[in-house]
Amino acid sequence: MDQIWAVLDNRDLSMVYQRKSGMDSLLKVFAVCFTALLLSLASYCEAGAAITNQTQSTTHNTIQAAVDAATAGDSILLDTGFYLVTQAVTIDKALTISGALEAATFIHLSNARSDNVFTVNASGASVTLEKMTIRFGDYGIMSSNGNVNVLNCTFQLNGYSGVAYSNSPTAGSAATTWAANASDGGAIRIANSTSSEIADCTLISNDSGITLEDCTNGNIHDNSITGSNQSGIHLASSSGTGSQGCASTTVSDNTCSTNKENGIKSIGGLGNTITGNTCADNWNAGIMVSHPGQITVQTSTLTGNNLYAFSGKGLTGNAGGSIHVTGTTDDAGATWALKLLNNTISSGSTGGAASPTGLNIESAPASSAISVGNSGNGNTFSGVSNGVDILVQANAADTTVRDNSLGSTTGIQNDDTGNTLTATYNWWGDETGPGGAGTGAGKTVSTDVTYSPWWELEALRATATTFVLRAPTVLGPVESIKVYLDLTSDWGSVSSIGTRLTYDSSKVTFTSLAAGSGVPSSWSATYSETGTAGEIDVVIKDANSADNITSAPSSLEVLAVTFSRNAEACNDAVDFAFNATAGDGSNMETEGRYIKRVNTQSNTIVEATTTNTAVSGPTVTDYAFIRGNVNNRLSHRLDLSDVIDLAAYLYSGLTFSFDCAAAKDVNNDGAEDISDVVTLVQAIFNTSGVTIAAPNFSDPGIGVPGVVAGNGGSIASQLSCAEGETCN
Repeated sequence: MDQIWAVLDNRDLSMVYQRKSGMDSLLKVFAVCFTALLLSLASYCEAGAAITNQTQSTTHNTIQAAVDAATAGDSILLDTGFYLVTQAVTIDKALTISGALEAATFIHLSNARSDNVFTVNASGASVTLEKMTIRFGDYGIMSSNGNVNVLNCTFQLNGYSGVAYSNSPTAGSAATTWAANASDGGAIRIANSTSSEIADCTLISNDSGITLEDCTNGNIHDNSITGSNQSGIHLASSSGTGSQGCASTTVSDNTCSTNKENGIKSIGGLGNTITGNTCADNWNAGIMVSHPGQITVQTSTLTGNNLYAFSGKGLTGNAGGSIHVTGTTDDAGATWALKLLNNTISSGSTGGAASPTGLNIESAPASSAISVGNSGNGNTFSGVSNGVDILVQANAADTTVRDNSLGSTTGIQNDDTGNTLTATYNWWGDETGPGGAGTGAGKTVSTDVTYSPWWELEALRATATTFVLRAPTVLGPVESIKVYLDLTSDWGSVSSIGTRLTYDSSKVTFTSLAAGSGVPSSWSATYSETGTAGEIDVVIKDANSADNITSAPSSLEVLAVTFSRNAEACNDAVDFAFNATAGDGSNMETEGRYIKRVNTQSNTIVEATTTNTAVSGPTVTDYAFIRGNVNNRLSHRLDLSDVIDLAAYLYSGLTFSFDCAAAKDVNNDGAEDISDVVTLVQAIFNTSGVTIAAPNFSDPGIGVPGVVAGNGGSIASQLSCAEGETCN
């Protein structure tokens, strides 16, 4: 027991709980109880806590002995208890080490911060550590290679003694405290992994939190990281720049709070996604992105970050805003690109910026691509008191700001002198648009910002609306082609809906337009030809749109557009699509799909662009032209009776009004003539057990009683086919 007590005395665990003055007596009681608990656990383990290789059914006295005796792929179970290690447990093979219960399986390093608790060096192998509490190491888990998975674990006081920082820290006092009490270690550091998962872990008061360095296909999710001296989560680059870093790694659904650097920091890397995280009350930026290569930060909530201009180590540079972007990329294979989508940023402090800043784009190389929101995926800024929502200091020309809700004193400030920032379709807090250099009464905008048009209602920026072109899957040459425009939207109050359709005018001709079945009866359908062959603008409108708002269904058939085939192209595929060029939004009626609604406050029409995906419209083909609804039955059933009627037309010497007879050399005889029709018809009849003779042009007919020259068909009754039934 002496050794264990020495460890506790060396750690001075009571210091961990000294948070506020006036609580000393209570904290002492807590520390004594906590110590007693550990001692009881220690006694339990000494009495024979089991370390079992479940694969081999063997038991061992120490964790290291169990690892050394294991074969790659084995599973080791640690019973509940207190395990004291004097040096790192080294793992060099594929293993799974599991505690019986996360809250009652403790792995402690005896001489605090003198070594790691676990060191993994298992190149090419997968190691899983789960369901245990790891304390007092330099790193709790350190790996230089191998794929390490850490699941359902707790980490405390790794790389850090737990001595509290000053309640009113300065850069100098922070540096002093850190130097005396930290080892520059932390909870987890994994390098060069090709597939690591860190999930459902709790990290409290470590020097650093979760670090992945130069890893690929990493997955960090559902963890809670609080009170770290450095960043809560760090996607690190061994070079410290964009020439290295993590790739194809996801950081999702984590909570990073009260860390003394960034909540999440990403340096370099390629193709990483940071999504669904909550970062609150961190000393520096909630999310810091440096030297990014195609990084997406989305659906995250950042609150009360950027508290100080320095980190827990006393260093400056990472406190430019709630989201701080900086650096160039040094990776020749990476494009400097960053997307910030659907994030909520509120209540940030000044930190190292001149004023509280929600997003600070401090530096970026030429030809970078930064998207701060896009159609329907904007960010929400609020509560950045007397501050700036979006500050752009570099490369404004390659930055777009769209569909954001701006709530601070200054909405957007462009300090990249001489370069214009595109910031259209944002909500500025007032229907009149931005103030400052703008013309309205909303949040201030600086010069060199293109802000018009803007959203006159905040709800417009988040509209989720999609258009789909639809056509029957089977169409014959004697029928017109009808293309339907369907709409699905979460924005039901609209005054007009429209799009520009494109098609091949050498194959089809526009003939008519009608409102779809889901459109209110008071609405009208209109169209206009653009003057360019194969383009037509189609619109439905509420006749009273200037006076009121009509509530259209959230999902409806909007329009039915009819085309006729051109005879010379009757067997060709016909593609229908939306306008391929969306344009710049200055005239949405002729640049793509759009919806409009009436703003009754100002009696103006408000336009909303819609989800602009690369989905093309339907393709209508008719290579088997005998499938047409030749007999024009009201049911439009395409069945054997149509085949018979078509044969009767052709064999009786009648003129087929849509002459596709010689459009395809079906029988490969070198000629495109009536014999090809015979071949096709014969094939259909053969599948139905019906045989027809070769054509006899001196006595037209198909050998079926009742069919003679000039009859023209209508012979379904001869085969006992009733209306709408399939002939057999």
